[in-house]
Amino acid sequence: MKDTKLTFDELPSAVSHITKELGELKQLILQKYTQTSSPQQDRLLNTNDAAIFLNLAVSYTSQTVKS
Repeated sequence: MKDTKLTFDELPSAVSHITKELGELKQLILQKYTQTSSPQQDRLLNTNDAAIFLNLAVSYTSQTVKS
């Protein structure tokens, strides 16, 4: 961001520019929020997926389930 000295006559256009930029930022934030806030559906994990999720070897989970 550059340090610019504004005159009194330039204030209305500067405020207008800042307002426009703020509106654009708000739209981008809302778009990102609506894209990422959609709920993910729950799903069941099979043995391999559960082992990966828990950082366990598949053989360990199989032994634990069988006993």
